[in-house]
Amino acid sequence: MDAILNSLIEKERAYWVNIYRNEKEGVVSDWARRADRRLTQMFGNEKQLSVLSKLDVYEDPVRILDAGCGTGSFLLSLSRFFPKSCEIYGIDIRSEALFIAGMKAGIKGQHPVKLVKASVIELPWEDGFFDIVHSKDLLEHLPEPGKAIRELMRVTKENGYFFTHVPDYRLGFEPHVKMKFFPPTGDGLEDLKRKLAADSSLKGFLDNIYFTHPQEIEDLLLKDYPSAVITRIFKRTRPFWKGIIYRFKGYKFDILARKKPNTTSSKNRGSCLETPDER
Repeated sequence: MDAILNSLIEKERAYWVNIYRNEKEGVVSDWARRADRRLTQMFGNEKQLSVLSKLDVYEDPVRILDAGCGTGSFLLSLSRFFPKSCEIYGIDIRSEALFIAGMKAGIKGQHPVKLVKASVIELPWEDGFFDIVHSKDLLEHLPEPGKAIRELMRVTKENGYFFTHVPDYRLGFEPHVKMKFFPPTGDGLEDLKRKLAADSSLKGFLDNIYFTHPQEIEDLLLKDYPSAVITRIFKRTRPFWKGIIYRFKGYKFDILARKKPNTTSSKNRGSCLETPDER
C-alpha cells in the first residue's frame, strides 16, 4: 500500500507541476509552492462540506456531481466525509486528472465514485439526475458560461441544489497569476489584459481565463431559471475587516441555487449564509 500511495503522490505532484509550468498555458513564478500545496489537499477536507452536508436532501443514496473535478480532491472530501449514503460522480476533460482521481477514490474513498470524461456543456445524464451539482473554479474558464449553467441546472433535479464559485474580478485581483489591478472594472480589466499579454511567460492564461464575477453568474442562472432560490455564501476571511467590506459591497461569495419549478416568478437573490474558511 505504501508503494501505491507514494506512486499516487508522485503522479499528483507531476500533474500540477506540468499545469503550472506548461509553456503553452503559461508559467507562474511560484509553481513549486502551488504544486506542493495541492499535495496537502489531495485527499480532501471535511470543512469543504460545511454547506453541502447540511442541505435538506432525503434521497437514498444522494446523487452528487462534481463538474470539473480535476484530480479529485473535492471528490475525496465527498467520498470520505459526506454524512449520508451517496453516489458521487465526477467529470473532467483531462484523462490524466480522472486517472489520478480514480486512484485516490480507490485508496481513500468510502462512498462509491464514478468518473466520466465529458464536457460541462454536454453532460451525459438525463434531466434531473442529481440531487446536488457542484462546480467550483470552472465557469471562469469558459467563454460562454451560460451554456454550462443551463446544462448543470438541467441535470439538477427539482428542489435540488447547484453550488458554484467563481473569482470576483470586481476586487481588482487576478487569482490565477496573483496580479493586482486598478480600478477593478472597465479600464482596469483592459489594463490587466494588456499586462498579461505583454508577459510572454503568461501568454497562455488569456486563452482560458474569462473575467467574470458572482453577480454575472447569478444573472445568467436566473435568466433561464427565474424561480431559482439563491443564497449567497460568505466565508470568513482574514483579516476580519476585509470580510466585512466584501460582504457590505456584495463581493466574494459562493452561490447556492435551489432549483424550483419555472411556474412562478418569485425569486430570492441575496439571502446570506456565513461559513468558516476551508483552510
